[in-house]
This record gives sequence, C-alpha cells and structure tokens, in this order.
Amino acid sequence: MDGSRFDGLTRNLASGMSRRKTLQGLTFGALAGLLSCLGLGEASAACVKLGEKGCQGPKNKKCCQGATCQGGTNKRVGKCVCKGSLTKCGTKCVNTQTDPRHCGGCDKACGPGQTCARGDCQGGQGKSGEIAFVKDFRIWTINADGTELMQLTTGTGEQPAWSPDRTRIAFMRVGADNQTDIFTINANGTGLTNLTNNTIESRSNYPTWSPDGRRIAFLGLRVEEIEKGLSFWTMDADGGNVTRVGEAKTSDRFLAWSPDGTTIAFDGNRPGDGRSQIYAMSVQSGTLTRLSDGTTSDEQPNWSPDGTTIALSGLRGGARHICTMPAGGGGSTTLTGEGGHPAWSPDGSEIVFAGFDGSIA
Repeated sequence: MDGSRFDGLTRNLASGMSRRKTLQGLTFGALAGLLSCLGLGEASAACVKLGEKGCQGPKNKKCCQGATCQGGTNKRVGKCVCKGSLTKCGTKCVNTQTDPRHCGGCDKACGPGQTCARGDCQGGQGKSGEIAFVKDFRIWTINADGTELMQLTTGTGEQPAWSPDRTRIAFMRVGADNQTDIFTINANGTGLTNLTNNTIESRSNYPTWSPDGRRIAFLGLRVEEIEKGLSFWTMDADGGNVTRVGEAKTSDRFLAWSPDGTTIAFDGNRPGDGRSQIYAMSVQSGTLTRLSDGTTSDEQPNWSPDGTTIALSGLRGGARHICTMPAGGGGSTTLTGEGGHPAWSPDGSEIVFAGFDGSIA
C-alpha cells in the first residue's frame, strides 16, 4: 500500500468515519497480510502443526515453520514432518548436531558456556561421556568412543576427579620439595590452580568433590598442624576454609563423596581387618562404618549417581575384578574380569575402569 493511501485511511479513522467502511478500502490481500504480521485471524492458524495431517490437499494448507509436507498432493492431504536432517523434539524441529538444548538427541542440553558441534557439547566444560585418566604421570581426557585424546597437564598429575558440573578436574601433584598438593584445572586445560600450597613434606592426596561442587575432601598430613597427624580434611573449592573431619590411617586411600553429601567412602586396612576394606565416614561427625563384609580385599570405592550402589575393585580368585555392592554395605557382585579404578557414567548406566594391561574399558 502506498503511503498517501495509508495516511488517508488514518485520517478517516481519526475523524470518526465508520471503521468498517474504512477497512473496506483495504484489499483483502493487504488485510490478510497485516493480520498475519500481527498474529491475528486465520493467517496465523492456517498452518498445520508438526506431526499432524492436513497439509496440501484441496485447501493447499502449509506446514508450520520448520516442517515440510510428506505425502501431500493437490488432491490428497499429507503429514507435516521435519525437513531434511532436522529431528522432531516435542513440537519443534531441531538440528541435534548444533542445538545446545538438544545436542546429540532431544533434551540432551549442554552445560553453561558450551556450544554444540557434531552432536557433542564442547567448550566450557567436559562432555558427559568424557573420561579423565593418568598417562605418563600426566592428566589426560578422552571421549568414551576413543576420540579427541587431549593432554591437560604439562607437569605431573595423578588421582583426577571431575567436578559435578564437569567444568574442572581436581588432582594430586608431587612438588619439588617432596610435598604433594591438590590442584584444579579447567576441562579445556586452562586455569591451573594450586589449592593447598603445602610446605616441605606436607601431603594432600585423593581429592573428591562434594555433590554441589562447593567443597573438596582429601587425605592430608599438614606439617603446620603435625599434632593432628594424618587426617581427612575438607576445603572450599578455591582452597579456603580448610576443616578437619577425622583421623586417618596410613592405609587409607581413594576417597569418594556420596551423592547426598553426608558420607565419604574410602578403602583402608584398619586393625583387625587383615586386608583392605570399604569404609564410610560421616562428613558431619567423622564416625566410621565398615561397609564391605571382610571376606576378601576391596578397594577404590565409587558411588553410583543415585547413591544406591558402590562400584569397587575386589580381590576375587587371586585377581582384582570390578564389583558392586549395596551402598549400605554387605556382599558384593562381580561384574568383569580383571580391572581397577571403576567410575560411573553420569547417568549411572555404565562403569568405566582401567585394565591392568593399560587399557580403558
């Protein structure tokens, strides 16, 4: 519509002329287009929704945005489906290769600061299928399918532990003065930070994250507090507010914080055990409970994401195997052949472990 005609219609409306009579001056096509732009009238309701039948046919109806008509002709109605490589997620067609809200599949959202490329979340944090491990005393990551091997640390590193949001990895490093410290590093290899800054001969080992990611527990001997001996400690994720939880023994190793935040599991050979057993320690009181039944050696506990089960490396028939046991304690079930250092997938459906031949399974 030209500007002069629009101005004339505006003046007519302002002067009180019948709105019905004035609108008759608009062509039907222009009116339909105007209502469509405003989201009014039949123009916005005319499209056929994704997954529904009724497109094309005698009425030549179109599919709503992002969909195409399948099986429709000028005489027969078709069904609206997603175009090309797009995938139906709810009521929308999405590209699961690039959409961070549906990365690799419907409702598989990437984390904060991440992008989606080729169906994988990338950038700010580790991917849900990414594995951290030690090779040549360095921290490495690799996808669960064996792709994208990446060395994170140039200096030494051992005992890697993912933060719950998978943005950082805590690990232990041996220093020049024979001390060991807890460090963190971002999942992309940046932001290396020493959290404990220990003095000569001090020890900090086996870091594990609280389920909310705000605290890190570790096993430590702090020379400046030597009278407290080897102990279980917790600290803020930035290294502040160090708090002693309870006494530890030299045989204690491999800490794992429970998903409900109340308990830290570890393995240790306490007096009377005769071999390594799985223990649970209350974060609040430091009280210990032995979980394994004592019939054989159990080590390296790791909680399932739902907190109901503990994976472990157990001595069975003269060799170490991956086993599981109830989180409340009791007998265990052997799952695999030889292996150690079990870790659960984020959804709890799989367990990854280290083979004694140096492989990851």
